[in-house]
Amino acid sequence: MPSTYLTALNRVASDAGTVSPPITALSISWGQCETNYSANELTAIDAAFANLTAAGVTVFAASGDSGAFDCGGSLGVDYPASSPYVIGVGGLTTNPASPSNPVESVWWDGSSGGGGGISVMEAQPSWQASAAPSAHRLVPDISLTADPNQGFFTICTANLSACGAAWCLAGGTSLASPLAAATLTDIQLDRGWATNGQAGLIQPALYDAQQSDVRFNTSAGSRGFRDILSGTNGSYSAGIGYDKASGLGAPNWTNLANWLYLGIDVVAPQYSTSRDVPITATATRSVSVSGAYSVGFSAGGGSAPAACPAPTSVSAPVTATVAQDGLQPIWVRYREVNGACIGGYAMTWVDTVAPAAAPTVSPAPNANGWNKSNVTVTWHWSDSGTGLNSGACASSTLGAGEGSAVAVAANCSDLAGNTGHGSSQVKVDKTLPSAVAALSMVSAGGTSANLSFGGSDNAGGSGIASYSVTLTRVGTAGDIVNRTLASATPFQATLVRGATYVETVSTLDRAGNRSTAKTARLTVPLAVSSFAYRLSWGATYALGSIANVRKGSAVYTATAGIAFTAKQYRLLITTCNYCGRAAIYLDGNYKTMINTYSATTKNLVVGYGVNFATAGRHTLVVKVLRTKVAASHGYSVILDGLTALN
Repeated sequence: MPSTYLTALNRVASDAGTVSPPITALSISWGQCETNYSANELTAIDAAFANLTAAGVTVFAASGDSGAFDCGGSLGVDYPASSPYVIGVGGLTTNPASPSNPVESVWWDGSSGGGGGISVMEAQPSWQASAAPSAHRLVPDISLTADPNQGFFTICTANLSACGAAWCLAGGTSLASPLAAATLTDIQLDRGWATNGQAGLIQPALYDAQQSDVRFNTSAGSRGFRDILSGTNGSYSAGIGYDKASGLGAPNWTNLANWLYLGIDVVAPQYSTSRDVPITATATRSVSVSGAYSVGFSAGGGSAPAACPAPTSVSAPVTATVAQDGLQPIWVRYREVNGACIGGYAMTWVDTVAPAAAPTVSPAPNANGWNKSNVTVTWHWSDSGTGLNSGACASSTLGAGEGSAVAVAANCSDLAGNTGHGSSQVKVDKTLPSAVAALSMVSAGGTSANLSFGGSDNAGGSGIASYSVTLTRVGTAGDIVNRTLASATPFQATLVRGATYVETVSTLDRAGNRSTAKTARLTVPLAVSSFAYRLSWGATYALGSIANVRKGSAVYTATAGIAFTAKQYRLLITTCNYCGRAAIYLDGNYKTMINTYSATTKNLVVGYGVNFATAGRHTLVVKVLRTKVAASHGYSVILDGLTALN
């Protein structure tokens, strides 16, 4: 970077207010790809441009003549046109086929044209964001005639080979930039402002004026800019509003005069969660050609205030109230002492509605509305205003508790700062219920059994939905009973004597959890009627523990025999004070002798049992011995029955 370049800029800044008339505009037709500069070099030159604008000098710079490809054929922009302290000037051409009604478009002949695009070195200044939000500075700001075929006739006084003749056409954005600077200076001279009204940084006023044209559909003759709607610079095309081919358009300096010299700089937040929008407003000029100058401020949202206020001392409204949500212009308007009514505004997106949540639960609850595992609530957020701040919106939440009202919540913010709250209640039961099984005979000696069952769920659980009850006979295939019941109401089943049965009970809660199965076992005893008798045996009714009948005999060598299949058995014999002794034979072999005498308690059942390794077919014989203890009054042996377990 030549030091003489900075020296020249600083010299203009120091001379601006000391010469008469003062320096009001500076045009720079020299530039190059901005990436040819280091960041430090740009910082130093930008500081010089800032000094110039502070001294009241408005700086214009050519945007380049290679269209969007000003960086060696690649997309890029020229510096200093990309400086935030400089007005970048693009190029236009006019349709020569209709001289009475010329149509302006972006200058581009396929290889040459007005520069424009996105800076990679400079951040976007705040005053440009209202027209075209971007992270980086956009170029150009305005456009003027630049087509060399429609340029100015220029006489060459030296180096004639550059022109090819003494007279030649000159063009390019190196023509457009000084045209803009000269026109601004002419307006200042015409209005008498050149001696006391240097403008300096006018970019905020230019963008405010263009936004006013667009928002309020200002009539063509009163607009600050002629919007360029056609043409391209090789990559970017012209269109309604700001574009990177023509910027704001072609300036109408006469209509821009009030914006430049009697304007208000309005600062409003980008987003507001209230319809009472906080703003600040500052008069950008204090110029009057006759006497004292005073203004009166009024503020409004959505549209300009209906009438200008009476001139008073300058004040800044605290808030402007808008009528509805959405992208709103926040207007400030005032009256100059000579009666002119002008103003300024900023754009604010008013959003008073928080994001809304639509939750979905995974896995989905069952038909009873319960889950039996942790659930994930996925949040589907929507926002009717500024849109979601994706980094501040929970996408899913885990519901890990248990109960009928497990609360799951999440938050989401929109770009304006409204926070929406999503909530969902889910029913979760992860604990298995319990089960109880009980199997018993309805009455002694009968063959009907009571199948009782039950169960419970944990506190706060979903509750028992059904009971599964099966009854199987050991040693046979299939279920005798297989029921699913909604209530724990016992029921009965008819069983077979001598068989062993297993009742299996499990419960299912409303969440779908199945309990651990519980079982109860019952063997139906063999009554005395199942025995085969030899010699005299008599029946005694209403005394049996297995049936309502017993059989007894006091006849020596009288026998009672039975064949059965079992893994274990127990022979039941009643004792009494007139009972004697009995011999026990198993599978034809003598096993033992049982004393059935009882001195004080009659009908007390004693037993004799054997366990086998495996179930098998066996025979058992009870034989009356005709012997007794001395205290016994007789020799009876009273048979009660046999239990055989599989």
